[in-house]
Amino acid sequence: MSFAPSEAVIRGTGHANRASSFLLLHPSRRRPASYATASPSNTDAASSLSNLREVFFVAFTVSDFDSYSIGNKKNVLFVIAHPDDESMFFSPTINYLASSGYNLHMLCFSTVIQRVTLMRPEEFLVSLSKSEGCYWKAVKISFWSRRMNLFVSGNADGMGRIRKDELHQACAVLRVPLEQLKVLDHPNLQDGFGQVWSHDLLAKVIGEEVSNHDIHTIITFDNYGVSGHCNHRDVHHGVLKFLQTNSERNIKAWELASLNIFRKYSGPIDIWLSIFSSKRNPSKAIIINEQPWKSYKAMAQHLSQWVWFRKLFVSFSSYTYANTLDRINP
Repeated sequence: MSFAPSEAVIRGTGHANRASSFLLLHPSRRRPASYATASPSNTDAASSLSNLREVFFVAFTVSDFDSYSIGNKKNVLFVIAHPDDESMFFSPTINYLASSGYNLHMLCFSTVIQRVTLMRPEEFLVSLSKSEGCYWKAVKISFWSRRMNLFVSGNADGMGRIRKDELHQACAVLRVPLEQLKVLDHPNLQDGFGQVWSHDLLAKVIGEEVSNHDIHTIITFDNYGVSGHCNHRDVHHGVLKFLQTNSERNIKAWELASLNIFRKYSGPIDIWLSIFSSKRNPSKAIIINEQPWKSYKAMAQHLSQWVWFRKLFVSFSSYTYANTLDRINP
């Protein structure tokens, strides 16, 4: 499987000869343009908030996605750091591949962070490790006579099992087979800004998944990891390490492009920006999600994380509406 970039343009037109839930934009094999649209969905409030089909039509070069795969090699592995990464960032790609008949696998490297209560400190210094892709930050926090909840690595109070169950439910919404989902709770791969993950260990685990399931394509974070989270960045470097040490296996890999803050929170507007930027870069693939309410529904399965700011994120994040993928060349 491989992707090709897009030379699609946005046009307002009511003439449709192809309906599709998800659009993969390809320009490299040019064919007569077709216009994608569908009837409006009234299934829930989320769809009315973010349904693209009532807002615009996308003119794109019709292309058979399967023609870009290598024979019948359609086993795809998503490599993520935490439960909810799949819903917050990768849902357009997951939705498209699931609807196109690809055999999806998912590897999640951690489950949860542990809550610790601190009592009435005067000051607290939070240091984030600079090594292995993590940023150095020092945050000085003043407290009055009240408690603070600090999160550190670990699986406390059964939260690891809860997060894993939530991920299972989200994958059911996204149509990722549950038997093809693997969630780790490794002592050296715990969630947290202060946790540095071994790239060698990550590469080893990824290699086992690739071998066990005959994986031919990997999709993961890029070097910045969308949000700059060091666990996201470590996952990228783990995939890169695996590719560099297994070049003879001819595994294809793609990374989710990190966007600047304006594009990141521009919602569906970023679809146009993504398409225009892809014209200048032939190694990009743009996947558009025509049913963003499904991303909202998948994220809503993570009830322990479903707080107001994540609801806003899913509603206004451009990653709900489109994914830009870049080919990884190790």
